[in-house]
Amino acid sequence: MALILISKILRIKVMVRIVGWDVNWRDQISNRLSRIESRIVHSFNYTKADCVLCFTETVKNIVKAERKSAKTVIIPDGVDTSRFYCPRRKSRVVLFVGRASFPKRPDMVKEAFAMAKCDGYELKLIEGDVPFEEMPGHYADAKAFLFASESEGFPLVFAEAMASGTPIITNCFTTASDIIRNGCNGYVCTDVEQMAFFLSLLLKNKKQWKRLSKNCLKESRRYDWNRIADQIKEVGYELVGKGR
Repeated sequence: MALILISKILRIKVMVRIVGWDVNWRDQISNRLSRIESRIVHSFNYTKADCVLCFTETVKNIVKAERKSAKTVIIPDGVDTSRFYCPRRKSRVVLFVGRASFPKRPDMVKEAFAMAKCDGYELKLIEGDVPFEEMPGHYADAKAFLFASESEGFPLVFAEAMASGTPIITNCFTTASDIIRNGCNGYVCTDVEQMAFFLSLLLKNKKQWKRLSKNCLKESRRYDWNRIADQIKEVGYELVGKGR
């Protein structure tokens, strides 16, 4: 907030980048005074910024609902897709990556995996700090990526999984359907029973898995950092009134 005020005084153009907490702050703040303070800060940032970068259409609508005057542009988060694309291994793994605490819900992931009766498959839970260079190998091991978080903005693990060609089965959260299209690059589920059903379907149907895996690789191009960087630069050039 202070930085935006200073920028306005100095007549410097300002872009604000929405992060996951900006989308779900109401769910994560219980104190009424803190809620009021956060609402004031968010509304001020949306109004005074020259541009608000939103990672999905739903986030854009949330910002517009807060302040209709805000200039918004949809630019998703990105990953180095070349780093995560590597030869798949013939392992039988279902993968979860995230904190071992709420709202990530690894307990729901375990329940869905057990209900799916994935005979011959291993559930791999990566819940702690893992060297970044090891992550592409974990995704390459996975036949499916299972996610059960109840509160997210843009999970970077989705872009990483897609870049590895790993279909995603996820619990429904605010922006899930903006990123995952049912039957295309994964499935968005309303409860643990649906998660178990689609996981079982995906692991037993090779033709379906290959189609979703191919779509994941294709979809991941949207999140390549080179493309994202170019989009952000274009917005910056437009704000300052310059061409490339």
